Amino acid sequence: MEGNHAGGDVSGIPVGCQRKTAPTIGPHRNSSVIGTLLADRYRLDRCLSSDPDHPQGTLWCAADQLAGDAPVALRQLHDPASQDRFRSLWASMQSLLHPQIPRFGGLIEQQGSLWLVREWQEGSTLSQIQTQRLQRQLVFGPGEVLLLLRQLLPPLAVLHGQESVSYTHLRAHETVLDLVCRLLLE
Repeated sequence: MEGNHAGGDVSGIPVGCQRKTAPTIGPHRNSSVIGTLLADRYRLDRCLSSDPDHPQGTLWCAADQLAGDAPVALRQLHDPASQDRFRSLWASMQSLLHPQIPRFGGLIEQQGSLWLVREWQEGSTLSQIQTQRLQRQLVFGPGEVLLLLRQLLPPLAVLHGQESVSYTHLRAHETVLDLVCRLLLE
């Protein structure tokens, strides 16, 4: 199961991320196109955001063509205030080193948008697991909760130790659980 989910129309492509005839990228809703190449390196493969006007921008899964089409997460920021905030925090976020925290790559400025490059995380979100359990009328047992906490607390301690990095946008329902329970940060 994928680490990110996306709502949208019946075609399976979220509203605001549909393919268009002319591959242009701009700061406005519906302006990015699946298949577009950013910085001659990252090909947009899937739009994962259900709300392209969200303050956190639009989340994409892309292929890094210089790394054998390895998947990466790209966040497209439209809002100038969000762009300034992430520009000021990005160096600190790149310095975060923990095996359960995805690596943060470069920043790309292209046609009015700021694109944040981050290592891709595969897995199921906590929200997806909770929904599956609810459908089967299951709850987490004490041992499972303890295991989950043991997996989540070490990377949270690293984040807490960084004075310049705010992790207020870390949301439990978007935490990705894979074999090493890596965190998906926004």
